[in-house]
Amino acid sequence: DPADPYMTDELAEGLIAAGHSVDVLLVDWDAPLPLPTREIRGRNGERIVTVTPRALRRFGRAVFRATKLLLSSGHAKNAMRDHFEAGDHDAVIAWTPALSVGGPLRRAVRAGIRHRVLIIFDFFPMCHHEARIIRSRLVYRIAKRLEDRLYRLFTGFIANLPGNADYLRRHYPVAPGARVVWSPIWADPTMPELEEREEVRRRYRLPLDRPIAVFGGQFSEGRGIEQMIDAMRNLRIKAVKA
Repeated sequence: DPADPYMTDELAEGLIAAGHSVDVLLVDWDAPLPLPTREIRGRNGERIVTVTPRALRRFGRAVFRATKLLLSSGHAKNAMRDHFEAGDHDAVIAWTPALSVGGPLRRAVRAGIRHRVLIIFDFFPMCHHEARIIRSRLVYRIAKRLEDRLYRLFTGFIANLPGNADYLRRHYPVAPGARVVWSPIWADPTMPELEEREEVRRRYRLPLDRPIAVFGGQFSEGRGIEQMIDAMRNLRIKAVKA
C-alpha cells in the first residue's frame, strides 16, 4: 500500500536506490479469501507479484494454521515459476518463518541462486511454543525439524540484535560458510514531535528522577529481554560504585 509502507517497501526502495533491480513476491497473509495472483508496480517501479494464502479451513484451527504455512508456500512457488525467471536473480531475501517461504527457497536453490538470505524477526517455532501459540509438543518438534531443514539452505542470516545472532547460532543449524550478521530494524528516521520529559512522566505517573527502561515483546529467550536484564545489572553496579 503506497500510503502505508512497511519494512519490505523500505528494503526494496533501499536496494533500488543502491542501483539494484528488485522483484517482490508478496504473500498477503491477511487476505480473507483466496484471490487470483496479481502483478503490480511499486512506488519505484519494482515488480510486485501478490498471492493470497491457501489453507484447509474445515478441519479446525490447528490444521488451518499448519496448512496455511505449507500450502501458501507451495502456491508462492508456483507464482515464482510463472512470473519470474529465477535464474536471472543474484540473490533471494526472505523473512521468518522459513516454512512460509520453503517452496520459493527450494526453487531458488534449484535455479542456482547463490545468495539466499533470511531476515530473522522471530524464532519459529521456539518463541511460538514458549508463548503457548503452539501447545502440542509433537507439533512443535515437527515444525522445528522442518524449519531446521530450510535453515540449512540459506547462505546468510540477518538478526536485529547481537544477542539474537548468538541465539540463532546456538539453536538453529547454520550451513558451513553461511554468514550471520546483525542490523538494527530499519525505519523512517523522521523524528516525532518531542514533548517535555517531566510532562510525559507526570502523565503516566512515572518517577521524575529515575532512569526508565522500556521493553516491548515476549518474556522469553531471544526476544531482547536479556539486554534489558543486562542494562538493569549495569545500572545497579554503577549505583553501588557511586
